[in-house]
Order: sequence, then C-alpha cells, then structure tokens
Amino acid sequence: MPSQPPPSLVIRADASKTIGGGHVTRCLSLADELRRRGWRCALMTGAETAATVALPDWLEEVPDAADLLIVDHYGLAAPWESGCRSWARRILVVDDLADRTHECDLLLDQAAGRREEDYRPLVPPACRLLLGPSYAILRPEFVTGPKRPACPGRRLLINFGAADPQNIAGLVLRALAATGERFDADVVCGASTEHIPALQAIARQSDGEVTIHGQVANMAELMAKADLAIGAGGSASWERCALGLPSIVLTLADNQSWTARALAEAGAALNPAVADAAREALALLGAPDRLSIMSAKAAALCDGRGAERVADIIESQG
Repeated sequence: MPSQPPPSLVIRADASKTIGGGHVTRCLSLADELRRRGWRCALMTGAETAATVALPDWLEEVPDAADLLIVDHYGLAAPWESGCRSWARRILVVDDLADRTHECDLLLDQAAGRREEDYRPLVPPACRLLLGPSYAILRPEFVTGPKRPACPGRRLLINFGAADPQNIAGLVLRALAATGERFDADVVCGASTEHIPALQAIARQSDGEVTIHGQVANMAELMAKADLAIGAGGSASWERCALGLPSIVLTLADNQSWTARALAEAGAALNPAVADAAREALALLGAPDRLSIMSAKAAALCDGRGAERVADIIESQG
C-alpha cells in the first residue's frame, strides 16, 4: 500500500521596510515547528520580503493544493480567504486587529486581553479561536536559549523590528546620549542598514559601550545580555517577555497599541511617548528592584511555547 504524502502548508504573508518583518517571522516559526513534524512548507509573498527578513532554505515551491493555508496579512479578509477554499483544505488566520471578517477554521491573536467576543462575530461559527500570549509564536531560541541574569545592571537593547524607516532607534539613542549619563547598549537596526552610519556617529558620542548591529541571528542572546529593552509593540514584545526582559514599549502604529497597553497594564513594560523614552529608560536602569519586578511580570505573561501548542491543535484537527 503506498505511503501517504507528507502534509503541506502554504503561508501568505509579506515583509517590507514599511510593514516590518513580524508577520513573516512568526509564520515561519510556526512552519518550522510543523516542518520538524514532517510537514512540507511554502511561502507566498511579495518581492520585498527577502530583503527584509532572512528566509530559510527549507521552503519549497508553492503547491497546487495544501492541507493548511496560513494567512497573516492586514490587507486580506474573508473574500480572499473564501477564494482559497478550492485548494486549501483548512485555513488558519493570524490577526491582531479584530477589524474585519475572516473565512477560516482557526484564528490566532496572541495579544494579551483578547476575548472571544472580539472575534466571534467576525468568523464562522465552527472556527476555533486561539487567543492570548500562550499562543504567541516564537522561534525556539526564545525557549531553549540563554537565560537572563537575576541581578539587573545598566545595559539596554534598542530594536524597532526588522525595519525602522523613521529611524526611531536613532532618535532614542540621540536622546540617551544627550543626557550625559553612562549606559551600555546593543542597537539592532535589522534591514534598515542605511541608518547604521548615523547610529555609529551617535554611539561615538555616548559615555558607554554602544554596539550597532544590522540584521542579527542571535537576538535571544542579545536580549539575555540586556537589563531593559526599548522597542515597538509588535511580535518582539513576546520574545522579550519569554526571556523576562522588561521593556519601554513605544507605539509606532495603530496595530501596536493593544499590545503596548496590555503589557503596561500587566506591569511588564512602560508605554511612554517617544520623547519620554530616554528619561524613563534611565530612571528604570537606576531602579534595580523595579526592574526585577517587571522582569517577573513579563515572564509570567508568555513562556514562548505557543508554536508547539498551535502545532498540536493543527495536527489534532488533521
């Protein structure tokens, strides 16, 4: 009797310097978990994606039919998803806006505080909702990687995702340097390499060890070295929580406001205006007891095992 072919999945997500890399990165993390379980994985995406995030070599050609379609795209909704029913046996939508209808079998929103009533009117009655940070899809290194030391110091991690077109990292670093206070920092600018010369110039004016990075493969290691992060309220928020890293979270887009507010309400982060970020960060670095409390509250929000949980649910519904 011939053996069954391995199950297949197709991801529909984009990355660019405008939208960042979070959509593609989290989908690839889930695909990697399923790949380790024997799935074949493909990506439908735009031309800018490969210039924004590093794509793995295990991706295959998009097949004519798939056992699962994963859609993570603000520009797509029920009409487009319905059109995919002819070739996708099941559909998983990843969302964090709750602002449009979807045609799907599973819907995942990893934001803290999401409720069933936020999505129930927007999805079919049989759709299963996976809500909250326990389903946050992270790369394995944020679960099995290095752990942060218990005693806070004065080291910052500054990162605004795979793309930072407005160079918010530069604004924050310049404000920190202008205080004259000593701090050490790793600044990761991802695909926004055009900002590196300006960031390096600011770093030379800082009274401390400030290292500027482009795209990195060791983000978990950099987070583990840090005592406080300054970043946006995107999917990296849950990476920081999984490592117990307190944050200054800046809301740079409407879709980030829910997560930023939830983290602040949980005591895992502060959510100041951009102009106040440097002052708030330096105040926190001078308050180790407060940092320790924030670290514990961040770690309590997310254990980083969301990809495993989601993959288990996908396979149980096979």
